[in-house]
Amino acid sequence: PWIFGRAGRGISLVNRWKMFDNLRRTVSPIACVLLLPAAWSMPGAPQGAWAAFVLANLAFPGLLSLLGGLLPRRPRQYFRAQG
Repeated sequence: PWIFGRAGRGISLVNRWKMFDNLRRTVSPIACVLLLPAAWSMPGAPQGAWAAFVLANLAFPGLLSLLGGLLPRRPRQYFRAQG
């Protein structure tokens, strides 16, 4: 009700997005854990592909952080006011 209902009146769109994103990040690991047994129990389903998808989904944030740490950073440029 806070995101879509009347209880959320006066809440900005950015704050609604933050609440939705928090829910998404909370449900994602649970969905991954439930997806693996579901894929493994279906005959003819590509279990290896589903397992790779789940592992990639769980590892992606960490890999982005690692990649960001390995890339060289540009020095920050500060501008002074003229006058």
